[in-house]
Amino acid sequence: MRAVIEHRSDAAEVKLTVADLSQPERDVLRWLLRIAEFPTDTLKVRIRRLDAALTERTDARMATRALLEALDGRLDDHRGERRRTRSDADELWQRITLRAAVLDEPRLLPFLDAERSRGALPADIEAREQLLTDTIDVLAYLPVTDRTPLTVLAATAVGAAHALDPGPLQSLVLRALAHLAGRPPAVGGLQERDLWASVGVTPDELSSRVLLHGFRPTGDSPLAAILRISADAGTPHVLTFQQLDRHLRDSKQPILADGARAWICENVAVMSVAADRLGSACPPLICIEGWPSTAAARLIGHLIQCGVKIEYHGDFDKAGIEITNRITTMGGRPWRMSAADYRTFTSAGRRLPSLDPRQIPDTTWDGQLADELRATGLQLEEEHVVDELIADLATAIALPPS
Repeated sequence: MRAVIEHRSDAAEVKLTVADLSQPERDVLRWLLRIAEFPTDTLKVRIRRLDAALTERTDARMATRALLEALDGRLDDHRGERRRTRSDADELWQRITLRAAVLDEPRLLPFLDAERSRGALPADIEAREQLLTDTIDVLAYLPVTDRTPLTVLAATAVGAAHALDPGPLQSLVLRALAHLAGRPPAVGGLQERDLWASVGVTPDELSSRVLLHGFRPTGDSPLAAILRISADAGTPHVLTFQQLDRHLRDSKQPILADGARAWICENVAVMSVAADRLGSACPPLICIEGWPSTAAARLIGHLIQCGVKIEYHGDFDKAGIEITNRITTMGGRPWRMSAADYRTFTSAGRRLPSLDPRQIPDTTWDGQLADELRATGLQLEEEHVVDELIADLATAIALPPS
């Protein structure tokens, strides 16, 4: 009964169902409601009728709400709280739409309306206002013209250098920028970086990296020279997004020529063994160290665009399958990632960890592989088959481009 009165605006008209009463309880209720006999084992009575009976026939002369509060403490006013919350939300949106940056850019109004309708903003009014205010403050500084680092923008606009790190504020600002540019929302690091670049902002270019070995680009750019030196020394090289971006922007030279082949592994152990065993003879090998970073995605996309044949191998588990799906979607080809490969590897008597079959996504390049993984329930990591992978790379050294 408390919950009904706390939450319902029409509580007086709600019928309560009374059942399983003792005989004394039935007698009291018959007296209170002036009924001769209970019609059945249960009785339904409106709270409005109960209110009238309590105030007329009891010494306390209290209606249902007052009596409940006297017996068991104050009732919560959920209806009033909802009204106050709606009023506070209306006032918040009014304040936001009257900010100077919004008045100066009317195209933000439909964006703000859409965000309000989405219902994805924080439920807490203060947190919601802070997020919207910070977003408007960031947008007020944009665009800039001097390739401002993202952390500098964050420190200048909202007072904290890492305020625009991945999180709710960054996501909301990017959605606003996409709306203002007439683009769909950004998906993935490269699209997000492109949105920032469109307003003169440079995200961190050094922490996004990818590991290379055996690359010998032509040309006299600094990156081409560094990669050739590293390859000749048999030493893997850590390539930052900044190095890659500047090379592609300034030199206009491809990292590898049309028709070349490059191999990609998921785990650094494969590259470490390849460098030790093959040294400077190792063919072009990329290690993405898990899900492709922005730098890795940019490099792979560049190579595929230049006509390079990409071969990818990863772990036979949830993450490895998701990465393979992603890279094959980009235009790469699986490398020893078929159902037949998995059967061969798992029948070799290796001790393998188990995996949860329910987490295995569909394998877009080989429909049978997902079924094999789910049925077998064994995880196969690259470290289990590193010898076979290095043998493939060694064989490829003597092969002409295919």
